[in-house]
Amino acid sequence: NHDSYAKETVKKKFFINYFQDWLKSSVEVKNIFPFVKILEDNIAIIGISTSVKTGPLFSAGKVSKEQLNQLDVIFNNESVKNCFKIVLIHHNLHKRNIFKQFMSTVRNRKILVDILTKNKVDMVLHGHRHKNTHYVINQNNWDLKVYECGASAKLSVKNSGNYNIYEIE
Repeated sequence: NHDSYAKETVKKKFFINYFQDWLKSSVEVKNIFPFVKILEDNIAIIGISTSVKTGPLFSAGKVSKEQLNQLDVIFNNESVKNCFKIVLIHHNLHKRNIFKQFMSTVRNRKILVDILTKNKVDMVLHGHRHKNTHYVINQNNWDLKVYECGASAKLSVKNSGNYNIYEIE
């Protein structure tokens, strides 16, 4: 999300230019986001951007209508359908009060969660809050497992640096 705070970083596309080699999709998509990487063992990693320009003290995100439409195309792609599906997203998806929802999470969370659960996404990995958490969102008769590993750097005496290793069988 921090890539979109400053006008210059958006204008010059710093993030996209720096990471473009890793953002190339295995499935045909219209824009850079969402992108799909299909790995060995039928694992599909789908990257979604929630980065939007916000005012000072705001850190909310949003998934664009174009990306939401592309997700339907991606999840109906034969290469993706039978894969273990992992979605990467910056902002957290847990429910928050109206004020915090507007200030610092995905503003169109309900729509995104509906798409992810209808398409039986197996796992969501996100950052944003710098906390090591795991939660489940049950919707559309599906348990969406959501993980946040925290920050890789030590933020305080209480919060050491974290990383997680996931084994998919």
